[in-house]
Amino acid sequence: WLMATGYNYDITVYATDEAGNVSGLDTKSVVYDTAPPVAVTTQPVPGYVYKDLFLIAGTAAESALPSPRNNVSGLALPNANEVRVERGDRKTFNGNGFFSGDTWVVALGTQPWIYNNINLNPNLTNGPYIVSSRSSDTVNNKQTTFTPDVSTFTFYIDKSSPTAYFVYPAHLVPGSITGKYKHGTSGGNTLDTISGTAIDAEATYYGSGAIFQDTQFRLWYLLGGTSYYYDGSGPDYFQGADANAAWTVVGDVNASTTPWIQNDMNQVWVSTNADMVYYIQARARDQARTTFGVATGNIQSDFTLGDQSFRKFIMDAKPPSIVVDTPAAAGFSTGSGFEIHGRVNGDLAELRVAASSGVVVRLFCEDGGGKHYWD
Repeated sequence: WLMATGYNYDITVYATDEAGNVSGLDTKSVVYDTAPPVAVTTQPVPGYVYKDLFLIAGTAAESALPSPRNNVSGLALPNANEVRVERGDRKTFNGNGFFSGDTWVVALGTQPWIYNNINLNPNLTNGPYIVSSRSSDTVNNKQTTFTPDVSTFTFYIDKSSPTAYFVYPAHLVPGSITGKYKHGTSGGNTLDTISGTAIDAEATYYGSGAIFQDTQFRLWYLLGGTSYYYDGSGPDYFQGADANAAWTVVGDVNASTTPWIQNDMNQVWVSTNADMVYYIQARARDQARTTFGVATGNIQSDFTLGDQSFRKFIMDAKPPSIVVDTPAAAGFSTGSGFEIHGRVNGDLAELRVAASSGVVVRLFCEDGGGKHYWD
């Protein structure tokens, strides 16, 4: 017999004996179904990058042809749909972890179906994964072909945060100019811009799309043992225990890319006639998604003072003070054993010229012809 899938066939039988007696007719109606159903994975999404994945979900349907060949046997219950999750090393998930072999795990439900296993997310580490789904019907037709981006595709896991790097400000180095800035907009080593870069070791997972959602910085100074945090506008700082409220998104150049820049920082520094010690941290957030596709991202949380993301620096608003003790003003000297003595204070920023303790002396005399400088 040459039968075609999807048709409803009526089978009628009867019997005749040697004497010519004919039985009654017995008719049965059957569906001839050789076409397997098709499973579709709807979660995760092809090409997406996830920071966690607690479940896999989808739907399935019989492969029905147009009428009159639209008769199907129906999806098998309760084990109609199965899922395979394959890691980059070709190991597959068996419900407990990833092991060698081609393992399929059973999903719950038919249309839709879901695979929810508490062991799944803890066993997903950074990297690409291939998820495949298949279905079977009541006459044991099992799906064997898989359509890309429908029944099989690649997704990515990224559980690591990117790292933000400072270019400016530099970290304070005692005894040098590094990490010391002059309060103001001109002259000396001013700090009107903070800037940096950001790096994500899993950047290739995101393809040509954006890697970073934003870059943020947190700035504060210490006064009397209390931290005062910059609130993101003007020279305003707040005192409080909630340091998480002090993160400010870079607002000028490339907050969501790299390099990043924050301009007009001169309006941020506290106006005071004193040297101020500041601390600043930077962090970046990537585009990794939660199980349900929300791009909350991985964000940096570990900082070590002096590393690429955590700097200490001095904003110097007070010039050094200097006093000449000898010779006395309007005093006299015979020239024998002539010496100059005095005191100087560079405060936190220290004195710049180490060879002369940061003190520069100019000595001259005057006569009718003008000033004569000692060389």
